[in-house]
Amino acid sequence: MKQPIENDFDIENHDAGVDVTFRPTESQYSFVLLAHRGSLSPRASVRHGKTGDTGDYAAGDVEATAFRVACAAIKSSRDQAASEN
Repeated sequence: MKQPIENDFDIENHDAGVDVTFRPTESQYSFVLLAHRGSLSPRASVRHGKTGDTGDYAAGDVEATAFRVACAAIKSSRDQAASEN
């Protein structure tokens, strides 16, 4: 099995959370912000792209890496907003 790396993902922040796309398979992971905690949901809504699954990658590894990437994107966004104020 191949191992996903953080550079394999595209990130899109939005008001309700973060969408992360795993480029090798075009799988999309949508993480929502939990209002009562101010953090991302640990479980994603998943839509697989061209292969219908995660291909040569373990699904759990891809989702775990997607979650780390999404959390880093939220932290970076918050840090940038704080430095602008």
